[in-house]
Amino acid sequence: MDAPGTKDERASPPPACAGQAWLAVLGAGLAMLTAACVSAPVTATPTSPLPASALPPATATPIYDREEWEGGGWADMDGDCQDTRAETLIIESLAEVEQDGCRVVSGLWVDLWTGERFRFASGLHIDHHVPVHNAHVSGGGGWGALQRTRFYNDLDNLNAIGAATNLDKGAKGPGEWRPPLRASWRSYAEQWLSVKRKYGLSLREEELRALNEMLAAR
Repeated sequence: MDAPGTKDERASPPPACAGQAWLAVLGAGLAMLTAACVSAPVTATPTSPLPASALPPATATPIYDREEWEGGGWADMDGDCQDTRAETLIIESLAEVEQDGCRVVSGLWVDLWTGERFRFASGLHIDHHVPVHNAHVSGGGGWGALQRTRFYNDLDNLNAIGAATNLDKGAKGPGEWRPPLRASWRSYAEQWLSVKRKYGLSLREEELRALNEMLAAR
């Protein structure tokens, strides 16, 4: 069983821009963000700004079908009887969890976006930080089944948050939804950029504007 508070990356799929990487460009002060696929090594962290002028052109995207992403639900990626929901709950719990077989029952969690505390796992949803639909329309629409499963179960893109928070956030991006807890805005933006960079997913202009505002938040 994974220890509380540790991060265990289950999948490191190749970015959609195979053989390429994101280029981060720093300007004066808080540089603006731009996303670009370039033939160069990665030289910046996920929090580095990226210019809107280099956004990749829009391309036709296959029709979105969530079932093609989730398959039979959360997978047990490492065969230890704990599916991705359980793995996320174990990693993010601030106290040792109690389990009923392979299912996590209780622990101590703090909703990153509201600060609310939870003792029972039943009050939590596992949220895809970059929503599945967003991934689909920003470059993942042409992925095969294995890549979709990896993304769906990638612990780097998952957070245990309150059910009400998850329902409010839904499939919205940073241009439509921001955490009620302003102190978490920077963390939200950094995680969003990290996941987009990891999978070579594009960023829309409204995302860039919102992310810059959140990165500048104090």
